Amino acid sequence: GTLAAGKEAAGAAGAATEEVPILVAGASGGPRIITSTFQAVYNALRFLHDPAHAISPARLHHQLIPNVLEAEEGFPSNILDELEMKGHVINRNKGALAVEQMIARNITAPERFFLSASDHRKKGVAAGY
Repeated sequence: GTLAAGKEAAGAAGAATEEVPILVAGASGGPRIITSTFQAVYNALRFLHDPAHAISPARLHHQLIPNVLEAEEGFPSNILDELEMKGHVINRNKGALAVEQMIARNITAPERFFLSASDHRKKGVAAGY
């Protein structure tokens, strides 16, 4: 287990594997990328949503500083109202917080094919190639 010249560290990242990933997700949106990607991946894995349904719901983002919760238009207002009643400052955005893309393996189908989606917040198409 010790590191030495010419030796590979045990458990090094990028080890070869025969497994196929369940999903790949990414976003554009600066500091909002991590929270948006987490919410999309959570929707896919926890609720077994296909990519289009995993990335489409309105999302939340909190940067810590400033102490403001950002909410996309369409996020359930009853939840936002409850948070405001508890003292949270909420910025109800009209625009997108981030733009997601996702490719996921359909683990329920015998063929194990892949599904993909590009966020409707950017018209659902690639912005460049």
